[in-house]
Amino acid sequence: LPDGGKAVLKDAVADLIPEESIKRAKWGFEPPMSEWLRTIFRPLVDTYLSKECLTRTGFKADVVQQMVNGHLNRRGYYLHQLWNLLVFQLWYAIYIDESLKLPERWSAQELYERTKIH
Repeated sequence: LPDGGKAVLKDAVADLIPEESIKRAKWGFEPPMSEWLRTIFRPLVDTYLSKECLTRTGFKADVVQQMVNGHLNRRGYYLHQLWNLLVFQLWYAIYIDESLKLPERWSAQELYERTKIH
């Protein structure tokens, strides 16, 4: 479809959404991932980007810890590096050393509770 099919969607909701919203230029969305690392994902950061976990997977823990501290204290911006490391560490914990067991289905609250530092 021309313009990626958005015309069909816009026509379908034209009577539900204000015209200025439908005709508005493209507008990106960036989730607040930096804030998430400092708040709701902080237990994951503290656990899986800890010196112990990083050393076990072969990363230079001191370097990563400096990035973590700088990012959490807003003295540096390392979102992409830390996000990628966190995802890798979670993958490693689930699939390689199997220290993180996932049930078939978790609610957001269960995920939060499960990943808190003990």
